[in-house]
Amino acid sequence: DAQESRGLGDVYKRQAMYKKAAEMMSQFHDEYPSYGLNKLAALVSRRTAKDFDRRALVQTYKKQYPSSKINE
Repeated sequence: DAQESRGLGDVYKRQAMYKKAAEMMSQFHDEYPSYGLNKLAALVSRRTAKDFDRRALVQTYKKQYPSSKINE
């Protein structure tokens, strides 16, 4: 179905956007080492002017950087 295909395309776009945002969180942590994951997620949202679901963004970060020691 064309509609289902478009829905999956939206999911893939969203996943890619969250992965890029998680990379930004990692870069921002170098600049703001005292920030926790939630504060870094908020910073990404402000800098990109996108309304990310912070919980989903933190989960994406944890999957992408499983050995990270940054606290929430």
